[in-house]
Amino acid sequence: MLLKPFSVDIYFNYKCECGAIYQASRKQTVWPGGVLCDCCGKKVQYEPIQKVQVIPQYGQKSGQKFFPKPFIDHQELVDSLVNLGYNKVEATKKVTKIVTDNPSWSDEEILKEVFKK
Repeated sequence: MLLKPFSVDIYFNYKCECGAIYQASRKQTVWPGGVLCDCCGKKVQYEPIQKVQVIPQYGQKSGQKFFPKPFIDHQELVDSLVNLGYNKVEATKKVTKIVTDNPSWSDEEILKEVFKK
């Protein structure tokens, strides 16, 4: 599924006379009171911005494919292999590969396949 953005956050940068820089969202720019500058203590008001229009320009997708990792519900098998002396990462990789290739196999068949290799 290819997702497209449904909203965007834009912040405007404002610079006080003393050089202090502030960021404000569009909603913050319409505050009538403004803020006090942290550096010089002057009251700073933002120029109100009523509307911002953003037009996305979509490009081509990269050639890289995304393959989500399969969910493996065989943690007991991995724990058993670790108890037998396998490294946890190695045991997880072996079980994941076997389950991915043969999803209908029972735990017993998976263990037999691990010991074959």
